[in-house]
Amino acid sequence: ARGLMGWLVRVKRGGWDGVSCVDQETETRAKTKTRHGSPAVTTEHAPKSLSLRDAIPSGDAEGASLAIEYLQWLCEARGIAATTEAFQLRSLIAIAKWLHPSEVGGEDDKHKGAAYEKPVVMELVRVQRGGKTLAAKTAHVADESAKWLDWPAYLALVEMLRRECAPLTHLGDQRRDDDVACAVQRYLLFAILASVPDRQRTLRELRLGKTLVCETFDEVVDDDSHQVADDVDFKYAPRRRWVVRHAPEDYKTGNAYGARPDLALDPRLYPALEQWLFGVDFVFERDCGDVDVASAAYSDWGYRAALAPTH
Repeated sequence: ARGLMGWLVRVKRGGWDGVSCVDQETETRAKTKTRHGSPAVTTEHAPKSLSLRDAIPSGDAEGASLAIEYLQWLCEARGIAATTEAFQLRSLIAIAKWLHPSEVGGEDDKHKGAAYEKPVVMELVRVQRGGKTLAAKTAHVADESAKWLDWPAYLALVEMLRRECAPLTHLGDQRRDDDVACAVQRYLLFAILASVPDRQRTLRELRLGKTLVCETFDEVVDDDSHQVADDVDFKYAPRRRWVVRHAPEDYKTGNAYGARPDLALDPRLYPALEQWLFGVDFVFERDCGDVDVASAAYSDWGYRAALAPTH
Protein backbone atom coordinates (compact mmCIF):
# COMPACT_ATOMS: atom_id res chain seq x y z
CA ALA A 1 0.00 0.00 0.00
CA ARG A 2 2.84 2.44 0.80
CA GLY A 3 4.56 1.64 -2.48
CA LEU A 4 1.35 2.25 -4.42
CA MET A 5 0.72 5.59 -2.69
CA GLY A 6 4.33 6.65 -3.10
CA TRP A 7 4.13 5.98 -6.84
CA LEU A 8 0.82 7.85 -7.03
CA VAL A 9 2.15 11.09 -5.49
CA ARG A 10 5.71 11.03 -6.83
CA VAL A 11 5.24 9.69 -10.33
CA LYS A 12 1.60 10.08 -11.29
CA ARG A 13 0.77 13.39 -9.59
CA GLY A 14 3.84 15.40 -10.42
CA GLY A 15 6.07 14.95 -7.40
CA TRP A 16 4.24 16.11 -4.26
CA ASP A 17 6.35 14.85 -1.34
CA GLY A 18 3.34 13.77 0.68
CA VAL A 19 4.40 15.93 3.65
CA SER A 20 4.40 19.59 2.66
CA CYS A 21 1.32 21.53 3.76
CA VAL A 22 -1.16 22.68 1.09
CA ASP A 23 -1.44 26.12 2.70
CA GLN A 24 2.26 26.88 2.22
CA GLU A 25 3.21 29.43 -0.38
CA THR A 26 3.35 27.73 -3.79
CA GLU A 27 6.95 26.99 -4.52
CA THR A 28 8.19 25.30 -7.68
CA ARG A 29 11.65 23.81 -7.52
CA ALA A 30 11.47 21.54 -10.56
CA LYS A 31 14.66 23.00 -12.01
CA THR A 32 16.69 22.22 -8.93
CA LYS A 33 18.22 18.87 -8.10
CA THR A 34 18.40 16.87 -4.91
CA ARG A 35 21.66 15.44 -3.63
CA HIS A 36 20.73 12.18 -5.37
CA GLY A 37 20.41 13.94 -8.75
CA SER A 38 16.61 13.63 -9.07
CA PRO A 39 14.28 16.64 -9.51
CA ALA A 40 13.27 18.29 -6.26
CA VAL A 41 9.66 17.80 -5.18
CA THR A 42 7.09 20.56 -5.53
CA THR A 43 4.13 21.58 -3.42
CA GLU A 44 1.88 22.92 -6.14
CA HIS A 45 0.22 19.53 -6.69
CA ALA A 46 -0.32 18.72 -3.02
CA PRO A 47 -3.89 17.41 -2.57
CA LYS A 48 -6.05 18.40 0.37
CA SER A 49 -6.45 14.75 1.28
CA LEU A 50 -5.18 11.50 -0.11
CA SER A 51 -6.15 7.89 0.57
CA LEU A 52 -6.07 4.47 -1.02
CA ARG A 53 -9.38 5.28 -2.69
CA ASP A 54 -7.51 7.72 -4.90
CA ALA A 55 -5.43 4.80 -6.20
CA ILE A 56 -8.37 2.39 -6.62
CA PRO A 57 -11.25 4.85 -6.85
CA SER A 58 -14.21 2.72 -7.95
CA GLY A 59 -15.53 -0.80 -7.95
CA ASP A 60 -15.84 -1.11 -11.72
CA ALA A 61 -13.14 -2.45 -14.03
CA GLU A 62 -11.86 1.05 -14.72
CA GLY A 63 -11.00 1.38 -11.04
CA ALA A 64 -8.09 -1.01 -11.52
CA SER A 65 -6.37 1.11 -14.19
CA LEU A 66 -4.03 2.95 -11.80
CA ALA A 67 -3.11 -0.25 -9.99
CA ILE A 68 -2.27 -1.96 -13.28
CA GLU A 69 -0.28 1.08 -14.40
CA TYR A 70 1.66 0.97 -11.12
CA LEU A 71 2.44 -2.69 -11.75
CA GLN A 72 3.66 -1.93 -15.27
CA TRP A 73 5.88 0.85 -13.89
CA LEU A 74 7.43 -1.58 -11.41
CA CYS A 75 8.24 -4.01 -14.23
CA GLU A 76 9.60 -1.42 -16.66
CA ALA A 77 11.24 1.18 -14.43
CA ARG A 78 12.30 -0.96 -11.48
CA GLY A 79 12.84 -4.25 -13.31
CA ILE A 80 11.19 -6.42 -10.67
CA ALA A 81 11.25 -10.21 -11.03
CA ALA A 82 8.20 -12.23 -12.03
CA THR A 83 7.83 -13.61 -8.51
CA THR A 84 7.85 -10.07 -7.07
CA GLU A 85 5.26 -9.04 -9.65
CA ALA A 86 3.03 -11.91 -8.52
CA PHE A 87 3.43 -10.81 -4.89
CA GLN A 88 2.55 -7.21 -5.76
CA LEU A 89 -0.56 -8.41 -7.61
CA ARG A 90 -1.73 -10.41 -4.61
CA SER A 91 -1.28 -7.31 -2.46
CA LEU A 92 -3.22 -5.12 -4.89
CA ILE A 93 -6.06 -7.64 -5.00
CA ALA A 94 -6.21 -7.65 -1.20
CA ILE A 95 -6.34 -3.82 -1.15
CA ALA A 96 -9.11 -3.80 -3.79
CA LYS A 97 -11.14 -6.34 -1.80
CA TRP A 98 -10.78 -4.23 1.33
CA LEU A 99 -11.80 -1.00 -0.42
CA HIS A 100 -14.61 -2.58 -2.46
CA PRO A 101 -15.90 -5.65 -0.60
CA SER A 102 -18.01 -8.30 -2.27
CA GLU A 103 -21.78 -7.97 -2.40
CA VAL A 104 -24.65 -10.41 -2.15
CA GLY A 105 -26.92 -10.68 -5.18
CA GLY A 106 -30.39 -9.22 -4.78
CA GLU A 107 -33.81 -10.62 -5.67
CA ASP A 108 -33.52 -9.57 -9.32
CA ASP A 109 -29.84 -10.44 -9.64
CA LYS A 110 -28.62 -13.54 -11.44
CA HIS A 111 -26.27 -14.01 -8.43
CA LYS A 112 -29.27 -14.11 -6.06
CA GLY A 113 -28.16 -15.08 -2.54
CA ALA A 114 -24.49 -15.51 -3.54
CA ALA A 115 -21.55 -13.19 -2.82
CA TYR A 116 -19.64 -11.96 -5.84
CA GLU A 117 -16.55 -9.80 -6.23
CA LYS A 118 -16.59 -6.31 -7.69
CA PRO A 119 -15.37 -5.89 -11.28
CA VAL A 120 -12.24 -4.06 -10.05
CA VAL A 121 -11.18 -7.19 -8.19
CA MET A 122 -11.97 -9.47 -11.12
CA GLU A 123 -9.91 -7.25 -13.42
CA LEU A 124 -6.87 -7.61 -11.18
CA VAL A 125 -7.48 -11.36 -10.89
CA ARG A 126 -7.53 -11.55 -14.70
CA VAL A 127 -4.11 -9.91 -14.80
CA GLN A 128 -2.92 -12.26 -12.07
CA ARG A 129 -3.89 -15.37 -14.06
CA GLY A 130 -1.67 -14.28 -16.91
CA GLY A 131 1.32 -13.73 -14.60
CA LYS A 132 1.10 -16.98 -12.62
CA THR A 133 2.48 -19.14 -15.41
CA LEU A 134 5.41 -16.79 -16.01
CA ALA A 135 6.25 -16.65 -12.29
CA ALA A 136 6.18 -20.44 -12.05
CA LYS A 137 8.55 -20.88 -15.01
CA THR A 138 10.95 -18.06 -14.19
CA ALA A 139 14.19 -18.99 -12.42
CA HIS A 140 14.66 -17.61 -8.93
CA VAL A 141 16.68 -14.40 -8.78
CA ALA A 142 18.29 -15.29 -5.46
CA ASP A 143 21.11 -17.81 -5.35
CA GLU A 144 19.56 -20.73 -3.47
CA SER A 145 22.94 -22.32 -2.84
CA ALA A 146 24.01 -19.27 -0.81
CA LYS A 147 21.21 -19.92 1.70
CA TRP A 148 22.59 -23.24 2.88
CA LEU A 149 25.66 -24.46 4.73
CA ASP A 150 27.10 -27.92 4.21
CA TRP A 151 26.84 -30.02 7.35
CA PRO A 152 30.64 -30.18 7.96
CA ALA A 153 30.80 -26.39 7.59
CA TYR A 154 27.97 -25.96 10.11
CA LEU A 155 29.68 -28.25 12.63
CA ALA A 156 32.90 -26.27 12.14
CA LEU A 157 30.93 -23.11 12.93
CA VAL A 158 29.59 -24.68 16.14
CA GLU A 159 33.12 -25.61 17.19
CA MET A 160 34.35 -22.06 16.50
CA LEU A 161 31.53 -20.65 18.65
CA ARG A 162 32.46 -23.09 21.43
CA ARG A 163 36.02 -21.74 21.44
CA GLU A 164 34.69 -18.20 21.72
CA CYS A 165 33.25 -19.12 25.14
CA ALA A 166 36.70 -19.03 26.73
CA PRO A 167 36.83 -16.79 29.85
CA LEU A 168 40.16 -15.24 28.80
CA THR A 169 41.12 -13.15 25.79
CA HIS A 170 43.97 -14.10 23.46
CA LEU A 171 46.16 -11.80 25.57
CA GLY A 172 45.27 -13.64 28.78
CA ASP A 173 43.01 -10.90 30.17
CA GLN A 174 39.79 -11.75 31.98
CA ARG A 175 36.69 -11.17 29.87
CA ARG A 176 33.57 -9.51 31.27
CA ASP A 177 30.91 -11.91 32.53
CA ASP A 178 28.23 -10.60 30.19
CA ASP A 179 30.54 -11.02 27.17
CA VAL A 180 31.19 -14.66 28.07
CA ALA A 181 27.50 -15.27 28.84
CA CYS A 182 26.47 -13.90 25.45
CA ALA A 183 29.12 -16.08 23.77
CA VAL A 184 27.81 -19.16 25.58
CA GLN A 185 24.25 -18.28 24.61
CA ARG A 186 25.27 -17.89 20.96
CA TYR A 187 27.09 -21.24 21.06
CA LEU A 188 24.07 -22.97 22.62
CA LEU A 189 21.70 -21.62 19.96
CA PHE A 190 23.74 -23.17 17.15
CA ALA A 191 24.78 -26.29 19.06
CA ILE A 192 21.20 -27.20 20.03
CA LEU A 193 20.15 -27.00 16.38
CA ALA A 194 23.10 -29.24 15.51
CA SER A 195 21.90 -31.72 18.13
CA VAL A 196 18.15 -31.35 17.48
CA PRO A 197 17.55 -30.15 13.89
CA ASP A 198 14.17 -28.53 14.50
CA ARG A 199 12.44 -25.24 13.74
CA GLN A 200 13.94 -22.06 15.18
CA ARG A 201 10.59 -21.53 16.92
CA THR A 202 11.57 -24.44 19.17
CA LEU A 203 14.47 -22.36 20.52
CA ARG A 204 12.41 -19.19 20.93
CA GLU A 205 9.76 -20.92 23.02
CA LEU A 206 11.94 -23.08 25.29
CA ARG A 207 10.74 -22.94 28.90
CA LEU A 208 12.66 -24.65 31.66
CA GLY A 209 10.58 -27.35 33.30
CA LYS A 210 7.97 -27.33 30.53
CA THR A 211 9.55 -27.71 27.08
CA LEU A 212 13.16 -27.96 28.30
CA VAL A 213 13.25 -30.79 30.83
CA CYS A 214 16.07 -32.35 32.85
CA GLU A 215 15.47 -35.99 33.74
CA THR A 216 17.61 -37.36 36.58
CA PHE A 217 18.18 -41.03 37.39
CA ASP A 218 20.69 -43.37 39.00
CA GLU A 219 22.88 -45.57 36.86
CA VAL A 220 24.70 -48.70 37.96
CA VAL A 221 28.49 -48.40 37.75
CA ASP A 222 31.38 -50.80 38.23
CA ASP A 223 34.13 -48.56 39.66
CA ASP A 224 34.87 -47.77 43.32
CA SER A 225 34.34 -44.01 43.17
CA HIS A 226 30.61 -43.97 43.95
CA GLN A 227 28.41 -44.72 46.92
CA VAL A 228 27.14 -48.17 47.79
CA ALA A 229 23.51 -48.44 48.87
CA ASP A 230 22.87 -50.08 52.23
CA ASP A 231 20.24 -52.54 51.07
CA VAL A 232 21.69 -53.55 47.70
CA ASP A 233 24.95 -54.96 46.49
CA PHE A 234 25.61 -52.68 43.53
CA LYS A 235 27.04 -49.20 43.10
CA TYR A 236 25.26 -46.28 41.45
CA ALA A 237 25.98 -42.77 40.19
CA PRO A 238 23.62 -39.85 39.46
CA ARG A 239 22.95 -39.19 35.79
CA ARG A 240 20.78 -36.69 33.89
CA ARG A 241 19.25 -36.32 30.45
CA TRP A 242 18.21 -33.00 28.93
CA VAL A 243 15.33 -33.24 26.46
CA VAL A 244 13.04 -30.93 24.49
CA ARG A 245 9.49 -32.05 25.23
CA HIS A 246 6.43 -30.81 23.34
CA ALA A 247 2.92 -31.44 24.59
CA PRO A 248 0.01 -30.95 22.12
CA GLU A 249 -0.46 -27.34 23.26
CA ASP A 250 3.21 -26.47 22.69
CA TYR A 251 3.24 -26.51 18.89
CA LYS A 252 0.90 -25.46 16.11
CA THR A 253 -0.23 -28.87 14.82
CA GLY A 254 -0.38 -30.49 18.26
CA ASN A 255 -4.14 -30.99 18.11
CA ALA A 256 -3.66 -33.24 15.07
CA TYR A 257 -0.51 -35.13 16.06
CA GLY A 258 -0.53 -35.10 19.86
CA ALA A 259 2.58 -35.09 22.05
CA ARG A 260 5.88 -35.30 20.18
CA PRO A 261 8.58 -37.82 21.09
CA ASP A 262 11.28 -36.35 23.35
CA LEU A 263 14.19 -34.74 21.50
CA ALA A 264 17.35 -35.55 23.47
CA LEU A 265 20.18 -33.01 23.54
CA ASP A 266 23.75 -34.13 23.00
CA PRO A 267 25.49 -34.71 26.39
CA ARG A 268 28.39 -32.52 25.22
CA LEU A 269 26.07 -29.52 25.59
CA TYR A 270 25.22 -30.18 29.23
CA PRO A 271 28.09 -28.28 30.93
CA ALA A 272 27.54 -25.08 28.94
CA LEU A 273 23.74 -25.30 29.24
CA GLU A 274 23.81 -25.89 33.00
CA GLN A 275 26.33 -23.14 33.68
CA TRP A 276 24.30 -20.68 31.60
CA LEU A 277 21.17 -21.62 33.56
CA PHE A 278 22.49 -22.23 37.09
CA GLY A 279 25.78 -20.33 37.27
CA VAL A 280 29.41 -20.87 36.40
CA ASP A 281 30.07 -22.78 39.65
CA PHE A 282 27.39 -25.42 39.03
CA VAL A 283 28.67 -29.01 38.70
CA PHE A 284 25.98 -31.67 38.32
CA GLU A 285 27.88 -34.52 39.95
CA ARG A 286 28.46 -32.38 43.04
CA ASP A 287 25.26 -30.30 43.22
CA CYS A 288 22.57 -32.61 41.81
CA GLY A 289 21.31 -33.63 45.26
CA ASP A 290 21.10 -30.06 46.60
CA VAL A 291 19.58 -28.13 43.71
CA ASP A 292 16.04 -27.93 42.44
CA VAL A 293 16.18 -27.31 38.72
CA ALA A 294 13.02 -25.22 38.59
CA SER A 295 13.89 -22.92 41.52
CA ALA A 296 17.65 -22.58 41.00
CA ALA A 297 17.57 -21.62 37.34
CA TYR A 298 18.35 -18.33 35.64
CA SER A 299 21.58 -17.38 37.34
CA ASP A 300 23.07 -13.90 37.45
CA TRP A 301 26.01 -15.11 35.38
CA GLY A 302 24.33 -16.61 32.30
CA TYR A 303 20.66 -15.87 31.73
CA ARG A 304 20.54 -12.49 33.46
CA ALA A 305 23.90 -11.29 32.16
CA ALA A 306 22.98 -12.13 28.56
CA LEU A 307 19.32 -11.07 28.48
CA ALA A 308 19.24 -8.44 31.27
CA PRO A 309 15.64 -9.11 32.41
CA THR A 310 13.97 -6.64 34.75
CA HIS A 311 12.37 -9.25 37.06
